[in-house]
Order: sequence, then C-alpha cells, then structure tokens
Amino acid sequence: MDNLFRQEMNLMNMEQHLQTYFSPKTAAHRENYHHHLICHIPLSPNDCGLMVEKFNSLTRFENEIGIYEDLALSIIVMWAFCNKYNIHKNDFLNRLIHHTDSLPQHRGRYYKILLFPVFDEYGLETFGKSINTIETMCEVIDMHVKMS
Repeated sequence: MDNLFRQEMNLMNMEQHLQTYFSPKTAAHRENYHHHLICHIPLSPNDCGLMVEKFNSLTRFENEIGIYEDLALSIIVMWAFCNKYNIHKNDFLNRLIHHTDSLPQHRGRYYKILLFPVFDEYGLETFGKSINTIETMCEVIDMHVKMS
C-alpha cells in the first residue's frame, strides 16, 4: 500500500487531504473508497504512525481548542486507524479522555463533544446510532474498524 502522506506534511495538510475523500465535490473518491466507512480510506500503517507522531507533537497546544476543532476529522480517522493497525490502540483514546477529564468540567465536555458533528459533517456512517456520548462514538469507531 502506498503512503497517502509525506513526512513534510503537517496535520493541517493531512486534514485537508482527508477532507477530499468526504467532500461532495469528489464523488468519484466517495464511490471508490466507500466514503461512509472511515477505514476504507487508503491510509497505510506508515500514514497512521506519521499522524500519531504529528499529533503527539501538539501537546504544547493542548489548551488551544481551535486546533482540535480544525483537526476533528483527522482525530476521528487517526483513532479508527490506530485501532485497525493496532498502533497505540487504546493510548490515543485514553490520552484524549485523560486530557479532557483533567480540564474543568465544562471545558472537558466541550472538547469531547466537538468530535460528535464530524460524522454528520463528512457523511460518516453511524450505523443508526446517535452520536452524543464518547461511549457511542467509541462503539461507532469500533464498527468502522470491524467493517474494514
């Protein structure tokens, strides 16, 4: 499998590239890669590892919510592919939950819920579930991985 990303790309470049797979303007991509299923994007284990590496370098921006908003699709895709390729499988989720739980309650809740709209915004399959809790989002991401 070829790599989708190059080493010199930053997470925002990766986010923009991932968005093309779910954009209504690229219907051909949607048909070719089953746009509703996250893990049908041709993301290699190397791509996933590179995303994790780049994401881990953002720790100094943990309190800047705008970064998480701008990278919401990448976070969901990275989460799914970490599970698919068993790369830091639960570390990513645990880190996200630990970080949000260490914030004041209202702020931690906002960090978590900012990921919920990604499924509707990009037409990602929810398997009939309403994504309004972290637990439900975990279930849906696990279903995406199982369908790959």
